[in-house]
Amino acid sequence: MRILIEQEAKRSMVVKSAMALFHAKGIKDVTMDEIARSLKMSKRTLYELFEDKESLLLYCVKAEMLWQRERLQDCVKHATNVLEPVLYDFVFKMEGLSKVSPCFFADLNKYPKLIAYKSEISKEQRERTVKYLSNGVEQGLFREDVNFEIVYNIISTQFDLIVASEDFRKYTPAELFNNFVLNYFRGCATPKGVEVMDNFFLQHRTKNLRAMRG
Repeated sequence: MRILIEQEAKRSMVVKSAMALFHAKGIKDVTMDEIARSLKMSKRTLYELFEDKESLLLYCVKAEMLWQRERLQDCVKHATNVLEPVLYDFVFKMEGLSKVSPCFFADLNKYPKLIAYKSEISKEQRERTVKYLSNGVEQGLFREDVNFEIVYNIISTQFDLIVASEDFRKYTPAELFNNFVLNYFRGCATPKGVEVMDNFFLQHRTKNLRAMRG
């Protein structure tokens, strides 16, 4: 039992260091040797934990997605409406994306295990998201004629195209969010929903200004 706990602790340490390198440089340009050196760990120990870079990458992505889901679930528990956690999640992800190399997302689609994992969880994610967003209709935040399954599929498909295309790399994540995702949601919203969005981003900008001013 103690050995298993120690291995998990080592895996967590590797994941943290590896993900930082993947985000900064892209996946292709990061080697297992570099990851081992960053941790001052022998290559042998690293390969005892992960058989190859793709297995390590898959573990990293799963760990990050689990953490993001737990963070979002916690936000949902304390939210007063459907839009609040969705907007917080988007802002959080956009701020995170500003620190990630565009090469990271392009490289993800070159690994079969990652493609298979994405296909495996996409249906579950779609069903969970569509069900959650549909609650916004009852709260008067979204129009009754909106088909969220279509909206989800469009956003997911276009997001994949955006991150894989060099044409969009000159724009910041915030610019892409404001001109792509946010416009879709505003189009789905009722006047009440638009007001909630506007108030949210006004408060978010105010908090950022206060933080910048110390």
